[in-house]
Amino acid sequence: MRTDDAREPSDQLTDTEAAFWRFVRFGELPPRVLPYETVETVETEQPLLPREQPFDPGPHCA
Repeated sequence: MRTDDAREPSDQLTDTEAAFWRFVRFGELPPRVLPYETVETVETEQPLLPREQPFDPGPHCA
């Protein structure tokens, strides 16, 4: 009899069992996106936007 809490390695699941438990955990997956349905994107730099000046209450508020 073992006194530590280490688990023994269990038997590996078959592909069918793994698919079943994946479905139980995550539900039905959305349909696969086909290559002709994808759109190529191009990374661009962020445009230079005017910076807002921080609020300055003036010398009368201290």
